[in-house]
Amino acid sequence: MKIIVLAKHAPDPQSEIGIASDGKSLSLGTAVFDINDWDRYAVEEAIRIKEKMGGEVVVVGVGKNCDDTLRKCLAMGADRAIKIPFDAGIDAYQVAEVIAEAIKNEKFDMIFAGLMSQDMNNALVG
Repeated sequence: MKIIVLAKHAPDPQSEIGIASDGKSLSLGTAVFDINDWDRYAVEEAIRIKEKMGGEVVVVGVGKNCDDTLRKCLAMGADRAIKIPFDAGIDAYQVAEVIAEAIKNEKFDMIFAGLMSQDMNNALVG
């Protein structure tokens, strides 16, 4: 069984985040980024299923700076990672499109995504 898991590289909720001077975007300042907590749960569940039933867990991360998140997923027990190096600023629909394109040739059985993103508290991609 092959399970694809979407893993977002997101600011830690304890990090200091504010409104940028343009009044339209976030100022991440010294924010620490890590795997989105909700996606971490999805990775853990996929690994549990793999351990019981066999197969492969493939994590997918979008963005130039998602290397640490993907490495953590591999350290947790994922078998492989796919990095989609896109610039920041693309909307959720575009993120979903690039993920679909990147995994279309993977013969997967399931796709897991966390409940929502911890940075924007939305559930638009998965």
